[in-house]
Amino acid sequence: MTIGKKLMICIGSISVLTLVLGVTSLTSITQLSTSMHQSTGSTAKKLQLAGKIDAAGSDMLGAQRGILLYGFTKSPANLEKAKSMFDKAGEAWQKSLDEIRPLLVTEDARQVTNQLQDELAQWRSAMVEVKRLVDQGKLDAALAVATEKGLPIYEANNRDTARLCAIENENLADEAAQGAALANTSRVIAL
Repeated sequence: MTIGKKLMICIGSISVLTLVLGVTSLTSITQLSTSMHQSTGSTAKKLQLAGKIDAAGSDMLGAQRGILLYGFTKSPANLEKAKSMFDKAGEAWQKSLDEIRPLLVTEDARQVTNQLQDELAQWRSAMVEVKRLVDQGKLDAALAVATEKGLPIYEANNRDTARLCAIENENLADEAAQGAALANTSRVIAL
């Protein structure tokens, strides 16, 4: 074999290895990009929506208290505002649930979201009764229903949104670890 053929084989081998290294690097970069998008985009959005659900629960509790307060003080204009506030907060809760569902990737998160949906339905149902009792002037009964039904749902909302955030924070940590492992693998390949 001549020196020219040997040089051509070496150059060809180096070119193939460079091509393989380039393709591998591009694949790793794409995987890193996907991992980064998942953790910064989807998971962050889920955490934001869980916070909105929690805030909606607080708004609903505030509105529930307003309904009772304005019922006791016989302030019909403010009573209607409090009723409207409760309904708007319930709509915000529902909208956040609708937005978060397609983003969920774990069964635990889906179960917590289903519990939150049930809690919203139960609270809305209880408040129909509270509103009816307030409108009828049966304020002590309305207070009892709100305390016995509404308050435990609010507490469950806090517990469940905290659990949903914990699940998503675990997912975020897992995604960060996967990204770090992928980055280390990419470094090894490049060297």
